[in-house]
Amino acid sequence: MKVMNSRLLLTLPLLVGLNLGCAEKNQPTVDPASTATAGNKNKALVDNKVKAAMKDVKADPSAAVANDGPPSTGIFAAGDGAKALARDGKLNLVDKGTGTKVKVGGFGPIDGAFLLQVTQSSQPGGTRPVVDYTIKVRGPKPEKADAEAAPSATAAPSAGAIPVSFVIAKAKPAPTQQGQLPEGFGKMIASVEGSRFDVKLAPNGGFTEVKTVYGKGIEQAIMREFVDMARASLTLFFPAMPIEPVGKGGFWIRGDKANLEGMDLLRYRVTKLSEVQADLFTFEIDVRHYVADPFQVPNLARGKGLAAKAFEGPAKGVVMRKKGSFIPDQAEVVSQMVVYLADPENPQQAQPVQFSLRARLAGPKPAEEPAPK
Repeated sequence: MKVMNSRLLLTLPLLVGLNLGCAEKNQPTVDPASTATAGNKNKALVDNKVKAAMKDVKADPSAAVANDGPPSTGIFAAGDGAKALARDGKLNLVDKGTGTKVKVGGFGPIDGAFLLQVTQSSQPGGTRPVVDYTIKVRGPKPEKADAEAAPSATAAPSAGAIPVSFVIAKAKPAPTQQGQLPEGFGKMIASVEGSRFDVKLAPNGGFTEVKTVYGKGIEQAIMREFVDMARASLTLFFPAMPIEPVGKGGFWIRGDKANLEGMDLLRYRVTKLSEVQADLFTFEIDVRHYVADPFQVPNLARGKGLAAKAFEGPAKGVVMRKKGSFIPDQAEVVSQMVVYLADPENPQQAQPVQFSLRARLAGPKPAEEPAPK
């Protein structure tokens, strides 16, 4: 069993000093279903895809038999997460939809900037300050032929991937907060500026690799948590797109890696084309996260580790993007993750640690424009 660093538990007391005032009024339990636009069918599809039973899923999402896939605890057995990723890392177009088919993939120049607002909370802990980020995108300018190329459906997800960087050009507290900001927080959050996320962008728009480079100005390690939350948010807004044209109601699924609060996760994302208005596409995203490997968190107070016994990680959102644009016009996602930790000698006494996240994106826009509200 993997012994994870104590980041998961140690960040909670550290973040108490960064939580907003009136914390007793600011510890909401975020319900991803409250902003859901995709139905229960998508949840079943996410779970059933890992069972390699798409034939059964199309006929009846609840009919597939669980042979290989995701455990009911939400935590893969040692080594099984890597096997699942190798099997499910390619985009799988499940349904082409109805009506006129349009090509939703392909993109032009990879540059510009967008605004990202992130709200996060934890229990125990409380609500953290809401932060507005200006993210600048740096990438090669693909030739039109490259943008329109149709890679083989059997190609590896990383085939033809190009390097792209998302740079935090500016970070500041959002104008509207749920409580009083900690003293000096404005200066503290500005220290994350210059941090960036280096990704490998596949021809279908999916990320095949994400590397975080923390800014040199970060003096307090806890501020890295805000960088990590920004990364977790923006990666949800850039789903892979199918090669084939699709119609309204068409949907596809892809598995990839993610990391949150030090946990290595396997993420399954269903993307559905819900609306087509001229050149503006609206996509619904429905995500399920699973822990890739069992782990323990050291507990210095007790002198022995706490084992992760169960995990839940749903996320739902909407992405609106113009045809041929790399950066979405608007997007929003709500995510909630709960990990249950217990003394291995007393597994029935598992205690939940919850992390909630809400992120909004507005772009492409000039950096001086206000953040989305």
